[in-house]
Amino acid sequence: MGYALAQAAIEAGAKVTLISGPVNLAVPARVHCIDVVSAAEMLAAVMKNIANADIFFSVAAVADYQSVSVSTQKLAKKNRDTDPFVNPHTRYCCPSRATFSKTDCDWFCG
Repeated sequence: MGYALAQAAIEAGAKVTLISGPVNLAVPARVHCIDVVSAAEMLAAVMKNIANADIFFSVAAVADYQSVSVSTQKLAKKNRDTDPFVNPHTRYCCPSRATFSKTDCDWFCG
């Protein structure tokens, strides 16, 4: 959805920054794309770039939890003494309106 919104914004004459996780899609022409891999990288990219935005679209499907540690083998359902997903994420890509400043027409799609 972020790529479609970026394309529509370009067609409407906007200057567009797209912050994107790994996808198999071509970046629309004239779109500035910032590639990220993790939810933490996406949040950092949003917070670094959002001050110049007039409009922000958050359409990324970012996980609400992250694993506390990475296992080198499959975890058995039985006899597991810890929940591997107990570390809730920050609510990524939901900056407050107070973060925005009105400048030129930048659109963000994630």
